[in-house]
Amino acid sequence: MEKVQYIKSDILKFKILKKLLDKENHTPSELAIGINTNGTTILRNCKILELLELIEIDVKKTTNINYYLKITIKGFDLFQKNREEIEKLIKF
Repeated sequence: MEKVQYIKSDILKFKILKKLLDKENHTPSELAIGINTNGTTILRNCKILELLELIEIDVKKTTNINYYLKITIKGFDLFQKNREEIEKLIKF
């Protein structure tokens, strides 16, 4: 099989999934600090992960709009099944 070249945003999505493996709710800001990017970039990538049903985005409207991110069972299983390959890609 031919080696696939991943782009930066693909690797970012793998990093997001890895951070969500604890199955807790996280905000984009929390993930941004751990991944060294900004919350807007995290949220944009999370929208795609949500479309693929790998994570859930819960929107809470209080004074501000707060987003809470959580991995789905499908996302958890996908990461675990491919963990070795993903770990090599993200190297963290």
